[in-house]
Amino acid sequence: FRLEKMSGTRKRTKKRAACPGLGLFYTILSAFLFSLASLLLKIIEDVHSVEVSAFRCVFQMAFVLPGLIYYKAVE
Repeated sequence: FRLEKMSGTRKRTKKRAACPGLGLFYTILSAFLFSLASLLLKIIEDVHSVEVSAFRCVFQMAFVLPGLIYYKAVE
């Protein structure tokens, strides 16, 4: 909720979401992708667990680092 001043009185207004339902979409998408990743790890048995962790770390940084640079979070 957001409070607005209107001639000495305060009025509560509810801020509207920019895209309703986007959070639900992201939740379903993440559940699907985590299930897919788990399935692929069950199928591939020749890869060592340290290699899997390294690949995950590299791909996570590939997605996170551009956002950090864009918003100047990394100094």
